[in-house]
Amino acid sequence: MEAAATDELRLVFPPLIPMAEAVVLSLAACLLATAVPLRKIAKLSIVDSIEAVE
Repeated sequence: MEAAATDELRLVFPPLIPMAEAVVLSLAACLLATAVPLRKIAKLSIVDSIEAVE
């Protein structure tokens, strides 16, 4: 909006710290979301899980 009003284009650097925080938070959420099911799967016996498939 400001560039249209003043006919001047200025480059602004993106906010790196909030972007890095968002990346770290999303990675942590993904790892946590996969860790819970993987713990349950790790406790299963391979033979029992094959027999349980219908």
